[in-house]
Amino acid sequence: VSPPDFNLNFSTRSSKRGGGTAFISSSILSAKPVLFDHFTTFEYTAAVFSSPQILCVTVYRPPKQSAIFIQEFSEFLSILHNCFERIILASDFNLLIDNPSDPFSREFLNILSYMDFSQHVMQPTHNRGHTLGLVITYGLSTGVSSVVDLAISDDFCVFFGITSIIQQETSVRTVMKRHLTPEVAAGFMEVCRKIPPNNLSASCDFIVDDFNSGLKAALDLLSPFKIQKLQSKLTTPWRNENLKQLKRNCR
Repeated sequence: VSPPDFNLNFSTRSSKRGGGTAFISSSILSAKPVLFDHFTTFEYTAAVFSSPQILCVTVYRPPKQSAIFIQEFSEFLSILHNCFERIILASDFNLLIDNPSDPFSREFLNILSYMDFSQHVMQPTHNRGHTLGLVITYGLSTGVSSVVDLAISDDFCVFFGITSIIQQETSVRTVMKRHLTPEVAAGFMEVCRKIPPNNLSASCDFIVDDFNSGLKAALDLLSPFKIQKLQSKLTTPWRNENLKQLKRNCR
């Protein structure tokens, strides 16, 4: 089915004849198929490319409206967002994205915006003048170069390119740690026994400071501080405690 030196990734419809989703990639690129949850309102095919790691997904949503599509697609994006830093969704959603007054399309775009996904197609992709074919990315700087009617379908072909990888900002903090083991504790007690007694004629503050200095010197000798940099993970604000509890209840 695929041309020479290309690989075909596809998913068939299990309950119906025909249809399904697929994409073709160069055999030079290492692509590993991945499967997430099953969804009833749309179909998808997904694979992970390496060096750098990019998740590529093709999505098809049938024209018939479904009340739970937004809910299912939100869950799908949440799964992708938690697992991958760079994502491409090339899709036919059969949504009137070009109609700003369409409430279904507005809710769809709001979900993309809330989860930091970007939709790049702004021109018609269908022979009736609507924008149905979408290119959605996360963590990638992407530009649509052209939309061409190849006269083989009522949908047009969307050409786009990835210009750069967006580095997601994460906070880094530095911590200092001592590794305290039973051996360190035993050595510390031995050092403490060898600390000479203080001159009781000295002031109380001097005695306390001198004693603390001796303890710190013993710790620094037996278990010196080690500096470690910790990188905070990117947060997913929609995964609040209420949602986590609901998922636990489902399990």
